[in-house]
Amino acid sequence: MIDTNWRQRAIEIELDVRNFINGQPVDCVGHAINKHSARDGQLLYQFGEGDQETVDKAVSSARNAFNDGRWSGLPNHQRKAVF
Repeated sequence: MIDTNWRQRAIEIELDVRNFINGQPVDCVGHAINKHSARDGQLLYQFGEGDQETVDKAVSSARNAFNDGRWSGLPNHQRKAVF
């Protein structure tokens, strides 16, 4: 059995938080939002709140993926695998 120090592993994790639009990671822009640990208040990561252009691109991409069936036509188990 492997003895894993989960707290230490959690401390060492570096999260790369970006938007995902049209199948591509997109850097966050705008005012920084800080996310803190509920356990100890430690800063976990920061990300940009986004801007109107980013939101518009995301909505347009999602609508296109739904309308052309790339997303809406996938069986549930394949959608689950994406997430």
